[in-house]
Amino acid sequence: MAAPHAAPQYVKSAARVLDVLELLAGWRRAMTHAEIAEHLGIPKSSLTQLLRNMVQRGYLAYEPVGRTYRIGAKFGELSLRRAALHNLSELAQPILNWLSATTGESAFLNVLVGDNVQLIARAVSSQPVASAREIGSLSPLYVTSSGKVILANLPDEMQKDYLERIELRAYTEYTIVSKKKLKEVLAEIRRTGWYFANQELCVGLVAFGAAILNSSGFPMGSLTVSLPTFRYSQKARAVIVPALQRAVHDMQVNALGMDRKPRRKAATA
Repeated sequence: MAAPHAAPQYVKSAARVLDVLELLAGWRRAMTHAEIAEHLGIPKSSLTQLLRNMVQRGYLAYEPVGRTYRIGAKFGELSLRRAALHNLSELAQPILNWLSATTGESAFLNVLVGDNVQLIARAVSSQPVASAREIGSLSPLYVTSSGKVILANLPDEMQKDYLERIELRAYTEYTIVSKKKLKEVLAEIRRTGWYFANQELCVGLVAFGAAILNSSGFPMGSLTVSLPTFRYSQKARAVIVPALQRAVHDMQVNALGMDRKPRRKAATA
Protein backbone atom coordinates (compact mmCIF):
# COMPACT_ATOMS: atom_id res chain seq x y z
CA MET A 1 0.00 0.00 0.00
CA ALA A 2 1.32 3.49 -0.86
CA ALA A 3 2.32 5.85 1.91
CA PRO A 4 -0.49 8.21 3.05
CA HIS A 5 1.33 11.29 1.72
CA ALA A 6 1.98 9.89 -1.78
CA ALA A 7 -1.43 10.60 -3.33
CA PRO A 8 -1.70 14.26 -2.15
CA GLN A 9 1.79 14.99 -3.54
CA TYR A 10 0.77 13.59 -6.95
CA VAL A 11 -2.45 15.60 -6.99
CA LYS A 12 -0.54 18.76 -6.02
CA SER A 13 1.82 18.34 -8.99
CA ALA A 14 -1.08 17.76 -11.37
CA ALA A 15 -2.90 20.80 -9.98
CA ARG A 16 0.15 22.97 -10.59
CA VAL A 17 0.29 21.91 -14.24
CA LEU A 18 -3.35 22.89 -14.67
CA ASP A 19 -2.78 26.16 -12.78
CA VAL A 20 0.03 27.13 -15.19
CA LEU A 21 -2.06 26.32 -18.26
CA GLU A 22 -5.09 28.19 -16.94
CA LEU A 23 -2.98 31.21 -16.01
CA LEU A 24 -1.33 31.55 -19.42
CA ALA A 25 -4.56 30.83 -21.28
CA GLY A 26 -6.40 33.42 -19.17
CA TRP A 27 -3.82 36.18 -19.56
CA ARG A 28 -3.39 35.42 -23.27
CA ARG A 29 0.21 36.58 -23.24
CA ALA A 30 3.63 35.15 -22.55
CA MET A 31 4.85 35.40 -18.94
CA THR A 32 8.25 35.14 -17.28
CA HIS A 33 9.27 32.50 -14.75
CA ALA A 34 9.05 35.12 -11.99
CA GLU A 35 5.58 36.30 -13.03
CA ILE A 36 4.20 32.76 -13.07
CA ALA A 37 5.73 32.00 -9.66
CA GLU A 38 4.31 35.20 -8.19
CA HIS A 39 0.78 34.75 -9.57
CA LEU A 40 0.52 31.10 -8.52
CA GLY A 41 2.52 31.22 -5.32
CA ILE A 42 4.79 28.38 -6.43
CA PRO A 43 8.40 28.39 -5.20
CA LYS A 44 10.74 29.26 -8.10
CA SER A 45 12.83 26.15 -7.45
CA SER A 46 9.76 23.89 -7.81
CA LEU A 47 8.45 25.80 -10.81
CA THR A 48 11.69 25.47 -12.80
CA GLN A 49 11.46 21.71 -13.33
CA LEU A 50 7.70 21.88 -13.90
CA LEU A 51 8.10 24.44 -16.70
CA ARG A 52 11.00 22.48 -18.20
CA ASN A 53 8.89 19.32 -18.36
CA MET A 54 5.94 21.14 -19.90
CA VAL A 55 8.17 22.68 -22.57
CA GLN A 56 9.71 19.29 -23.38
CA ARG A 57 6.23 17.79 -23.80
CA GLY A 58 5.09 20.69 -26.00
CA TYR A 59 2.40 22.06 -23.67
CA LEU A 60 4.42 25.25 -23.19
CA ALA A 61 6.77 27.11 -25.51
CA TYR A 62 9.79 29.04 -24.27
CA GLU A 63 10.75 32.32 -25.96
CA PRO A 64 14.43 33.18 -25.38
CA VAL A 65 13.84 36.84 -26.25
CA GLY A 66 12.22 38.07 -23.07
CA ARG A 67 12.66 34.69 -21.36
CA THR A 68 8.93 34.07 -21.35
CA TYR A 69 6.58 31.11 -21.54
CA ARG A 70 3.37 30.75 -23.53
CA ILE A 71 0.85 28.01 -24.37
CA GLY A 72 2.50 25.44 -26.63
CA ALA A 73 1.35 23.70 -29.79
CA LYS A 74 0.51 20.45 -27.98
CA PHE A 75 -2.23 22.16 -25.99
CA GLY A 76 -3.83 23.35 -29.20
CA GLU A 77 -3.49 19.92 -30.78
CA LEU A 78 -5.65 18.41 -28.02
CA SER A 79 -8.41 20.93 -28.71
CA LEU A 80 -8.15 20.34 -32.44
CA ARG A 81 -8.31 16.58 -31.95
CA ARG A 82 -11.52 16.90 -29.94
CA ALA A 83 -13.04 19.14 -32.60
CA ALA A 84 -11.85 16.81 -35.36
CA LEU A 85 -13.49 13.78 -33.73
CA HIS A 86 -16.77 15.69 -33.42
CA ASN A 87 -16.49 16.77 -37.04
CA LEU A 88 -15.61 13.23 -38.12
CA SER A 89 -18.68 11.91 -36.33
CA GLU A 90 -21.00 14.43 -38.00
CA LEU A 91 -19.58 13.80 -41.46
CA ALA A 92 -19.80 10.05 -40.95
CA GLN A 93 -23.51 9.88 -40.13
CA PRO A 94 -24.89 10.03 -43.71
CA ILE A 95 -22.29 7.46 -44.76
CA LEU A 96 -23.20 5.19 -41.84
CA ASN A 97 -26.89 5.54 -42.72
CA TRP A 98 -26.12 4.54 -46.32
CA LEU A 99 -23.93 1.64 -45.22
CA SER A 100 -26.61 0.30 -42.89
CA ALA A 101 -29.35 0.69 -45.51
CA THR A 102 -27.24 -1.00 -48.19
CA THR A 103 -26.21 -3.98 -46.06
CA GLY A 104 -29.35 -4.23 -43.92
CA GLU A 105 -27.11 -4.36 -40.83
CA SER A 106 -25.80 -1.99 -38.16
CA ALA A 107 -22.85 0.22 -39.06
CA PHE A 108 -20.39 1.90 -36.67
CA LEU A 109 -17.63 4.52 -36.66
CA ASN A 110 -14.79 3.88 -34.20
CA VAL A 111 -11.63 5.72 -33.13
CA LEU A 112 -8.45 4.85 -31.26
CA VAL A 113 -8.45 5.68 -27.53
CA GLY A 114 -5.34 4.39 -25.76
CA ASP A 115 -5.27 0.60 -26.03
CA ASN A 116 -8.95 0.51 -26.96
CA VAL A 117 -11.27 1.36 -29.79
CA GLN A 118 -14.24 3.62 -28.99
CA LEU A 119 -17.56 3.82 -30.82
CA ILE A 120 -18.42 7.47 -31.62
CA ALA A 121 -21.24 7.18 -34.21
CA ARG A 122 -23.64 4.50 -35.41
CA ALA A 123 -26.59 3.59 -37.63
CA VAL A 124 -28.57 0.73 -36.09
CA SER A 125 -30.33 -1.77 -38.34
CA SER A 126 -34.13 -1.78 -38.27
CA GLN A 127 -34.19 -5.59 -38.26
CA PRO A 128 -35.75 -7.25 -35.17
CA VAL A 129 -32.39 -8.62 -34.05
CA ALA A 130 -29.51 -6.21 -34.57
CA SER A 131 -26.22 -5.11 -33.03
CA ALA A 132 -26.72 -1.87 -31.11
CA ARG A 133 -23.63 -1.01 -29.09
CA GLU A 134 -23.77 2.21 -27.10
CA ILE A 135 -22.03 5.41 -28.19
CA GLY A 136 -18.84 5.78 -26.17
CA SER A 137 -18.39 2.05 -25.54
CA LEU A 138 -14.80 0.77 -25.46
CA SER A 139 -13.33 -2.54 -26.65
CA PRO A 140 -9.73 -3.81 -26.63
CA LEU A 141 -7.95 -3.27 -29.96
CA TYR A 142 -6.99 -6.93 -30.44
CA VAL A 143 -10.49 -8.36 -29.94
CA THR A 144 -12.73 -6.61 -32.46
CA SER A 145 -12.68 -6.04 -36.22
CA SER A 146 -12.89 -2.29 -35.54
CA GLY A 147 -9.79 -2.46 -33.35
CA LYS A 148 -7.75 -4.91 -35.41
CA VAL A 149 -7.94 -2.84 -38.59
CA ILE A 150 -6.70 0.21 -36.67
CA LEU A 151 -3.97 -1.80 -34.93
CA ALA A 152 -2.85 -3.29 -38.24
CA ASN A 153 -2.29 0.16 -39.73
CA LEU A 154 -0.51 1.82 -36.82
CA PRO A 155 3.13 2.79 -37.41
CA ASP A 156 5.43 -0.17 -36.78
CA GLU A 157 6.85 1.22 -33.54
CA MET A 158 3.40 1.89 -32.07
CA GLN A 159 2.19 -1.56 -33.05
CA LYS A 160 5.33 -3.21 -31.68
CA ASP A 161 5.00 -1.35 -28.37
CA TYR A 162 1.37 -2.43 -28.05
CA LEU A 163 2.05 -6.09 -28.83
CA GLU A 164 4.96 -6.27 -26.40
CA ARG A 165 3.07 -5.03 -23.36
CA ILE A 166 -0.53 -6.14 -23.95
CA GLU A 167 -1.83 -9.30 -22.30
CA LEU A 168 -4.23 -11.21 -24.55
CA ARG A 169 -7.19 -12.83 -22.84
CA ALA A 170 -10.12 -14.76 -24.25
CA TYR A 171 -13.56 -13.17 -24.39
CA THR A 172 -14.98 -16.18 -26.22
CA GLU A 173 -13.56 -19.45 -27.47
CA TYR A 174 -12.89 -17.67 -30.79
CA THR A 175 -10.75 -14.81 -29.41
CA ILE A 176 -7.19 -14.77 -30.73
CA VAL A 177 -4.90 -15.13 -27.71
CA SER A 178 -1.67 -16.04 -29.51
CA LYS A 179 0.55 -13.08 -30.34
CA LYS A 180 2.09 -15.02 -33.21
CA LYS A 181 -1.34 -15.60 -34.73
CA LEU A 182 -2.36 -11.98 -34.07
CA LYS A 183 0.72 -10.70 -35.91
CA GLU A 184 -0.16 -12.90 -38.89
CA VAL A 185 -3.71 -11.53 -38.90
CA LEU A 186 -2.48 -7.93 -38.73
CA ALA A 187 -0.14 -8.52 -41.67
CA GLU A 188 -3.04 -9.98 -43.67
CA ILE A 189 -5.22 -6.95 -42.84
CA ARG A 190 -2.53 -4.63 -44.19
CA ARG A 191 -2.55 -6.68 -47.38
CA THR A 192 -6.33 -6.88 -47.91
CA GLY A 193 -7.51 -3.68 -46.20
CA TRP A 194 -10.34 -5.29 -44.21
CA TYR A 195 -11.07 -7.96 -41.59
CA PHE A 196 -13.85 -10.39 -40.67
CA ALA A 197 -14.22 -11.07 -36.94
CA ASN A 198 -16.07 -14.29 -36.18
CA GLN A 199 -17.57 -14.14 -32.67
CA GLU A 200 -14.27 -12.98 -31.12
CA LEU A 201 -15.89 -10.53 -28.68
CA CYS A 202 -19.40 -11.93 -28.37
CA VAL A 203 -20.75 -15.36 -29.30
CA GLY A 204 -23.48 -15.06 -31.93
CA LEU A 205 -22.10 -11.84 -33.44
CA VAL A 206 -19.80 -11.33 -36.44
CA ALA A 207 -18.40 -8.12 -37.89
CA PHE A 208 -16.52 -6.72 -40.87
CA GLY A 209 -14.13 -3.81 -40.39
CA ALA A 210 -11.93 -1.51 -42.46
CA ALA A 211 -9.67 1.36 -41.38
CA ILE A 212 -10.07 4.99 -42.41
CA LEU A 213 -6.55 6.11 -43.36
CA ASN A 214 -5.21 9.61 -43.87
CA SER A 215 -2.84 10.47 -46.72
CA SER A 216 0.19 9.20 -44.78
CA GLY A 217 -1.51 5.88 -44.01
CA PHE A 218 -2.27 6.57 -40.33
CA PRO A 219 -5.61 5.11 -39.14
CA MET A 220 -7.95 7.97 -38.21
CA GLY A 221 -10.65 5.46 -37.28
CA SER A 222 -12.54 2.50 -38.65
CA LEU A 223 -15.94 1.57 -40.04
CA THR A 224 -17.60 -1.71 -39.16
CA VAL A 225 -20.71 -3.64 -40.12
CA SER A 226 -22.00 -6.03 -37.46
CA LEU A 227 -24.64 -8.75 -37.71
CA PRO A 228 -25.86 -11.88 -35.89
CA THR A 229 -24.40 -15.19 -37.02
CA PHE A 230 -27.76 -16.57 -38.16
CA ARG A 231 -27.93 -13.87 -40.87
CA TYR A 232 -24.35 -14.31 -42.01
CA SER A 233 -23.79 -16.00 -45.38
CA GLN A 234 -21.51 -15.76 -48.39
CA LYS A 235 -24.26 -13.75 -50.08
CA ALA A 236 -24.26 -11.26 -47.20
CA ARG A 237 -20.46 -11.12 -47.30
CA ALA A 238 -20.55 -10.31 -51.02
CA VAL A 239 -22.73 -7.28 -50.27
CA ILE A 240 -21.03 -6.06 -47.09
CA VAL A 241 -17.36 -6.04 -48.14
CA PRO A 242 -17.70 -3.78 -51.23
CA ALA A 243 -20.19 -1.54 -49.41
CA LEU A 244 -17.74 -1.18 -46.51
CA GLN A 245 -14.88 -0.37 -48.89
CA ARG A 246 -16.97 2.27 -50.64
CA ALA A 247 -17.99 3.81 -47.31
CA VAL A 248 -14.35 4.01 -46.20
CA HIS A 249 -13.43 5.66 -49.50
CA ASP A 250 -16.23 8.21 -49.04
CA MET A 251 -15.04 8.93 -45.48
CA GLN A 252 -11.49 9.51 -46.69
CA VAL A 253 -12.67 11.86 -49.44
CA ASN A 254 -15.46 13.70 -47.58
CA ALA A 255 -14.13 13.78 -44.01
CA LEU A 256 -10.37 13.91 -44.63
CA GLY A 257 -10.42 15.74 -47.95
CA MET A 258 -8.18 13.18 -49.66
CA ASP A 259 -7.95 13.14 -53.42
CA ARG A 260 -5.64 10.16 -53.67
CA LYS A 261 -5.14 6.79 -52.04
CA PRO A 262 -3.25 6.70 -48.73
CA ARG A 263 0.31 5.46 -48.75
CA ARG A 264 -0.27 1.95 -47.43
CA LYS A 265 2.58 0.47 -45.42
CA ALA A 266 4.10 -2.85 -46.36
CA ALA A 267 3.05 -5.81 -44.22
CA THR A 268 5.59 -6.77 -41.56
CA ALA A 269 6.03 -10.05 -39.75
